[in-house]
Amino acid sequence: MHRARSRKLFRSAKQGIKDFTLVSEYAKETILKSTVPISKFPGPYQQSSPQRDHLILEANNSDSNPFSSDFSDSQSTSGSDSSDSDFEQIGKDTSNDLREWAVKHNITCAALRDLLEILNGQSGFNLPKDPRTFLRTPRETKIETVEPGEYVHFDWIPSIKKLFAQAPQHTIVKIQINIDGIPLYKSSARQFWPILANLIQLNEVVVIGIYSGLGKPTDINNFLSRFINQFISLEQDFSLKFEISAIVCDLPARSFVLGTKCHSGYSSCGKCDIKGEYVDKRVTFPPGNYNLRSDESIRLKLDAAHHNQPSIIELLPINLVEDIPVDFMHLVCLGITRKLLFLWTKGKKCPWALRPHEVDQLSINLCNIRTSIPKEFARKPRPLKELDHWKATEYRQFVLYTGPIVLNKILAAELYQHFLCLHVAITILVNPKTYLTLNNYAEELLKYFVNNFGEIYGKKYCSHNLHSLLHLARDCIRHGPLDNFSAFPFENKLQQIKKLVRSPAFPLQQVHRRLVIQLYISWIPTRLK
Repeated sequence: MHRARSRKLFRSAKQGIKDFTLVSEYAKETILKSTVPISKFPGPYQQSSPQRDHLILEANNSDSNPFSSDFSDSQSTSGSDSSDSDFEQIGKDTSNDLREWAVKHNITCAALRDLLEILNGQSGFNLPKDPRTFLRTPRETKIETVEPGEYVHFDWIPSIKKLFAQAPQHTIVKIQINIDGIPLYKSSARQFWPILANLIQLNEVVVIGIYSGLGKPTDINNFLSRFINQFISLEQDFSLKFEISAIVCDLPARSFVLGTKCHSGYSSCGKCDIKGEYVDKRVTFPPGNYNLRSDESIRLKLDAAHHNQPSIIELLPINLVEDIPVDFMHLVCLGITRKLLFLWTKGKKCPWALRPHEVDQLSINLCNIRTSIPKEFARKPRPLKELDHWKATEYRQFVLYTGPIVLNKILAAELYQHFLCLHVAITILVNPKTYLTLNNYAEELLKYFVNNFGEIYGKKYCSHNLHSLLHLARDCIRHGPLDNFSAFPFENKLQQIKKLVRSPAFPLQQVHRRLVIQLYISWIPTRLK
């Protein structure tokens, strides 16, 4: 399998070489014809006629030559010097294009080494033999110890300067921070914990630092200290003004970063002072009216049961309640929508569970609308037998678009109306035109959905995720539509980082060097939104 893939990559690389060679030969021929006298060409071009020579001399001596005014005598050079410089420029352009191609398609060093060898066998190419030299791979990676693993910090400031080079002085650079863990291998406990920053004006995610270890960092303050100190110093010395608009994390990562109780704790909600209840071997959060937390109460730790330890995050100039919103991707898509589908299709001896033939009909309905799904959607609907493998975008598609269609006349009327409340509320909050004007209506729909969830499905399913729906509309008022502060961009970046690991040895060094290469080669538009 590996050899077949290598042969396929080699064939595609060889075809790319042919394209590069044709373009280069055509460019060289064009330059030679335009700069070198015809008498210097070998073969049939050496033949001459009086009429042709007369025309050439007339053209060279004519005062009406349209290019004669563009160059002075001091700028004139011989044809060979001119062509040499053009050849050098072609070589540079070809090398840059080849580097960009290799990075874009994640070409392995072995394949790129073979490609360079083929290219150097062609006339006009003088490229390094080693792909690491060609890509300008860093020779070393500065590794720091963060128990129980290691950490590398990226020099992300020059990237920010490059991206905002044309921006006016004192431009406010709004960024969102994401911290989350990602497993590297199925057969190992090794994981990455990247610190990512989303530049909102450019919709570009950059890497600030990455931790690698057999478990998450034991000391969150040590893990985040380099980023926090660097950000504080930027506020004083940098010409651009930085503003952290939000810290976007799932519930476990948020409690870890803030040093608060995990989502299974009795006083774990970061938005209000609700106290959980123990029902059927799990902590639940019954509906009701509760007092909202404030930034001051969090910093003063007025609710001691909510905090585990002080966090260095408190040094950042942010609101520790309003600037840490609930995440649409983890809360609604991977949380509530997934839970509903599992209750309907996998619930046993439950009044709301669908019968086997109803589950089959629901799958048929999903498959029947595949042909009607436009190309703007990343994925098409899959049958429910693959529900365990659905991605967040598929759950998003279900709750926003396909769910109300395929569930009609399959779910009981009460369950269907209850689901429609969630569907309409999320549709309002995800729309840039309605998230503000209809915000109160969406909030009322979510309250109805949460308050009736326990009566329909059982109080033991009133989880932290369900309770967090009550705070979703308020977060939209501060941060905009749901997609503006979701974890989707960060999840895409995490998968890109994971693909950079090609072997089990030194995964952190591999990712660091390949990200540095990407940063050097990639071209990112500097035009602000």
